[in-house]
Formats: sequence, structure tokens, C-alpha cells
Amino acid sequence: MKSMTCYGFASQKVEFGQIEVSIKSINGRYLEVRTNLPPEYLKFENEIRKRVSQFFHRGTVTLFINRKKDPSYSKAKVSLKKDFAKKWHKAFQELSKELGLPLTPTFEAMVQIPNLFAVEEDFSLQAKEEKIIYSLLNKAIKDSMKEKLREGNALRKEIGGCLLQLNKQTELISVCAAEQLEKYKKDLESSVSDVEDLAVPDQRLAQEVSAQIDRMDISEEIFRLREHLKAVKKLISAQSQVGKKLDFYTQELLREINTIGSKSQTFKITQSVVESKTIIEKIREQSQNIE
Repeated sequence: MKSMTCYGFASQKVEFGQIEVSIKSINGRYLEVRTNLPPEYLKFENEIRKRVSQFFHRGTVTLFINRKKDPSYSKAKVSLKKDFAKKWHKAFQELSKELGLPLTPTFEAMVQIPNLFAVEEDFSLQAKEEKIIYSLLNKAIKDSMKEKLREGNALRKEIGGCLLQLNKQTELISVCAAEQLEKYKKDLESSVSDVEDLAVPDQRLAQEVSAQIDRMDISEEIFRLREHLKAVKKLISAQSQVGKKLDFYTQELLREINTIGSKSQTFKITQSVVESKTIIEKIREQSQNIE
């Protein structure tokens, strides 16, 4: 059993700085993979999604890849805009002629001209980066899988505890149902003489008694409830994705409990029904966290 919520992280220092990969997953009905990648890595997006989908089967998974540049790293190319410099020099000469003043620009003055030098920062994709990305992705996934398993184990224990409580309530309902039916039969025997004094046909009386017993009988519901509980117990120990199946079984458990509640004619059974519904709701809430 695995939880849908998890976080994984991996990083590696490289020539230009550091590459970081982080994965965050939260609850979701289906699998949705969201990616936040640097522009240089967009061509790897399909392969990244494919690899993530091999390990995540349910939930909203967000992947972040950060390509961090170290401030001290630089492979900048500096070039002089010669034509631009010549235009400035020509403008100085024209100004000198216009003013009638000897004006000869110095080298120091020329280099202070704005935008005279072009700076091109080289931060292009390196050949080995693709391999590093997939290696870090695998490490981040492995890190997140450990958390998914750890939380999944905790959820299994919690659901197992709920199943024990629900089994207890089921047995209480079974005992109370038998007592309820027995009491009804005794009450029927004590009052049958009064009924015999009335002009009621035996066949009609038998039908009414049978119908009342059927309305009170919850043996089938108890049987199905026990079978569902066995199935859930087996399910939470399975080595597969069980979240959706667990959702289904909680609905079936609730269906049987509601039917029992509608047939209940004793306070004890009603109490157990209320308690059982609370326990089933806890299981349902936990199933929302399971992959």
C-alpha cells in the first residue's frame, strides 16, 4: 500500500552551478503529471513524463527541475561594436568642426560610450546534462517512493484498526439481531391466543407473521458485511494499487450498514449502526490518500 502524498528531491553540482529535481504528489482521483522545466529541458518533457508515469499511478504529481547558475561561473563572449565606435568617432569630428574647436576624443572617453561592447552569456545546454537529468529524476522518484511506502504502511495499520472495530460492531449487531428475533417470537407466542379469538384466517396470520420476520431479518446483510470486511482485510495487504477498490468497498460496507439501520427495531442495533458508519467514514477518508 502506498500513499498518494509524497515529496522527493535530488541535486548535483555541475560545471555551471547545480541541477535540482523535486517531485511533489498530492491526492487526486486520477494520475495527472505537471512539469515545470527550464526552456533548455523542454525537449526532454515527454520522456520525463513517461518515466514518472512508470512509478506514479494516481494523484497529482508536480515535477520541478531547476537549472541554477553559480554567480562565479561565466563563459561570456565580449565583442567590440566597431561600426558603432566609428559612428561615434565621426560624430565627434563633426561636432569639432561645427564648433570650431579642436576636439580629439581620447581612448578613455571612447570606451565609456554606452553599449560599445556586446556581452553574450553562454549558458547553453551541455552534452552531459540529459544523462544527469534522468539520473537525478530516478533518485528523486526513489526518495518519494520511500515516503509513499512509509505513509502507506501507516495507513494500512490505521485501516486495520478500523476493521477490528467494525468487526466488533458487526458481531454486536449479529447478537442483538438474534435477540431481537427471539424476543419477537416470544411476544408472538404470548399474544397468539388473543389473535386466535379474532376472526383471522390461519393462512393470513401466517403470511403477516412471515412478512414481519422478513422485515426484521438482517442475516443476509450481516453475511455480506462480513464478506466485505474479509475482502478489505485481504485488499490492504495486496501488492498493488488498491485505492480505487477500497473506495468501492467502503460504499458497499455503507450500503449494508444503512440497510441494517433501516430494519433495526432496537436501540442497541441503532447504536452499533451509528458507530459503524463513523468507522466506515474513517476508512473512506483514508482511502482518499491511497494510490
